[in-house]
Amino acid sequence: MKTRRPSLIRSLEPMLSAFHNLRGFEQRDLMATLGPLPQSAGSDGNMLRAIQCEEDGSYALVRLEGSPKATWVRRYKRMLLNAGYRVRARLPDEIAMVRWILDKGDLVQELRFLARLGGGKGVPLPRRAPRQRTQRGRRSPREWLALFETIRDARLGLDSCATSFRRMGPLSGDKETSVEVRAVAIRDAGRKLGVHLLVSLSAATPVVESVLTDLEARGYKRSSYRDTYCAIRAFYSVPRAAHESQRVFATLAGVVPTPRREPRR
Repeated sequence: MKTRRPSLIRSLEPMLSAFHNLRGFEQRDLMATLGPLPQSAGSDGNMLRAIQCEEDGSYALVRLEGSPKATWVRRYKRMLLNAGYRVRARLPDEIAMVRWILDKGDLVQELRFLARLGGGKGVPLPRRAPRQRTQRGRRSPREWLALFETIRDARLGLDSCATSFRRMGPLSGDKETSVEVRAVAIRDAGRKLGVHLLVSLSAATPVVESVLTDLEARGYKRSSYRDTYCAIRAFYSVPRAAHESQRVFATLAGVVPTPRREPRR
């Protein structure tokens, strides 16, 4: 008898526990990806299926990675349109399609739909009307945990999962510059959980240059994107990443570190 493997998303539990108990850090997203489905012999491309939960809404995402003219791409696009998905992006070698998720029951239904979508040509799929995006406010830690538990309890064969937390504020000694500390946890099948700590600063000033130099001395790698100046460091220990996230924000924003909140019993 075949036994199911524990869901890959369980590896994010220490991340949620640690960062929900750090004052000022807020969860930004939660992502779970089902394994890519290679198409039949002689066809190029894959189909990727994912659930993406963000602060202002959640959606199911299907990416058809192949030529839009390929027979399998056109077939799946038609099936997804009939199932209430809409095209979000078109690229020369990819079509991304989404369906917005409204509540927990909707999330369970869409998880089952994505699993069935990988079942082959003969699997019947529902015909559904398209759905409009609904705006919502920030999610509470309790709401984020409910989303996590719903995906976890579905026990699907995930290929990867990820989540991120961040805290923002003005840079000490340069109030015109903002600092963001973001911790991104990623777990891929066959690899252990990694946490990438990203420190972003909004301007190039002498103070920012000094900050980046100090971060490099602590093992960070410098990078930049448009008008944002960053330093990145990888961790394989969630407690160490949480401690460093709190320490570096307190240092850069000039705030006194607050004790960790004890989780509610």
